[in-house]
Amino acid sequence: MSELENPGGERRQPVTEETVSLQNGPVDLYLARTMLRIVEVGRDLDVAADRRLRAGIDCLIIDPATYDIHRETGFKALRDGRQVILGRGHQYGRFNFDNYVSTAHVSLTREGDEITIRDLDSKNGTFLVTSGSEMPDDPGTISTLHDAQPPANPTPVEVAERRRAIYTFAGESIPAGYRRRGEPNEDAFFIDKANRTIGVFDGVGSHEGSDAASQVAAASVRASMEKIPLATPRSLAELAIREAFEDAHDAIMALGAEKIGTTAIVGKIFETPSGDPYALIGSAGDSRAYLIRNGLIEHVTLDHVFVGLPASRRRDIQETLAQAVDLSKLSPEDRAMFDQRQTINSWLGGDGRHRPSVSITDFALEPGDRVLMTSDGIHDNLTSAEIEEAIEGAATDVAVHDLIIEARDRSRDLGHDRSKPDDMTAVMLTYEG
Repeated sequence: MSELENPGGERRQPVTEETVSLQNGPVDLYLARTMLRIVEVGRDLDVAADRRLRAGIDCLIIDPATYDIHRETGFKALRDGRQVILGRGHQYGRFNFDNYVSTAHVSLTREGDEITIRDLDSKNGTFLVTSGSEMPDDPGTISTLHDAQPPANPTPVEVAERRRAIYTFAGESIPAGYRRRGEPNEDAFFIDKANRTIGVFDGVGSHEGSDAASQVAAASVRASMEKIPLATPRSLAELAIREAFEDAHDAIMALGAEKIGTTAIVGKIFETPSGDPYALIGSAGDSRAYLIRNGLIEHVTLDHVFVGLPASRRRDIQETLAQAVDLSKLSPEDRAMFDQRQTINSWLGGDGRHRPSVSITDFALEPGDRVLMTSDGIHDNLTSAEIEEAIEGAATDVAVHDLIIEARDRSRDLGHDRSKPDDMTAVMLTYEG
């Protein structure tokens, strides 16, 4: 792989797929001619920024030309074990990419200190800065970057007695506007505050009785989750969630109706032996969970669609379609995927010829975190950026209601590419600290 010498003295290495380490300092790369930097928060950002992020994010992708922690522009979190796709269709409104940047330009996947950079067949290329001290088109010095080191002998801090964690919950569901009066809402949800558990279920196939499938599943899963102690070790908690889904599947099959089924997504807040909270989420189908942290939204579940494709490719597609506003700008392949996005390959109930495939994900909670769950009536009508905007800064109950109204209004806008009449459900859990 050859390196390109640039007038400013730096060397830009074209990247197809490359793994770099944050241990060697900030990582600079170019999307075509747009320069980005991957930084370690505690090491590379000033104290004020570090406090604002509350140590909830330890790695950021920033645009040195537009980075502003207070205005929340020019940066995006890159959390351990997660992938971020960057491009004009994946900027979440935080980067000002020019037309030289492809819609889906590059993916960044982090595992500890290792960052894997993969160019997504972009039109103008991705380049890694490998040496040199000055950029050819210097965007200016970033006053918030420095080389501060932690003190050698930090002052001991007295640890206060642990106080009881505070959570707030809200949920709302409305039927699709095209149904005749009296026809059922095929979505269902539950909130169990005492056991810190939430769930969303969406009857599949629009078959008669799909509303019963979602309601039976909600009741069954809720009853099962009540029996799982908050301090259950993770491996046993995961097994218990899978069994809860299996029991709900059997409860639907026991109804004796043909072809009725439901998606399911359920989350419960557990505690580590030291008392730190973490979320454990089980999913089957295309109802979704999001984590909203410090104003940034991220999918934490992967839809059970596009069977046969690798998980990394399915996630790429999900991210692309979740941001699509103008379908004419999608590639022919992505447009075909958009039209097939509701062909799920896992659900509870159905024709009895399959057992549900259940995906489990977990993540630690930081004060201020929000866990949002939606049926596809929400996230098919709204992009991820629109969901983020609808709930930003609002109290939990207000955020859920505003989100429902935004999705409802979009579903009625028949001229919009994303418009889709459907039942709409949103449930949110906020960890206040």
